[in-house]
Amino acid sequence: IDKALELGLGIAAYSEEKLAEFLKEVTAKGETKREDVAKFKEEFLKKGAAFRKEFAERIKKEVELVIKKMHLATSQDLEELKKRIESLEEKE
Repeated sequence: IDKALELGLGIAAYSEEKLAEFLKEVTAKGETKREDVAKFKEEFLKKGAAFRKEFAERIKKEVELVIKKMHLATSQDLEELKKRIESLEEKE
């Protein structure tokens, strides 16, 4: 999972660098206005951030599903058990 996330972030970083380079070339050639370039870059970065957030959420859901299928205890499960044990010990 970590490698997939790193790959995705690496691609995003590479794409951002290439985008900046492309936009600089287009602006230098006078093919578009600087304002348009700035808006385009901002939109690209927003979509990239949204993609990263969605990707992280999907990974989280998949991990939770795997944990559930493996019948592993979550940290919340363990905390609840700890509280029950403490409660039982107090009653003794």
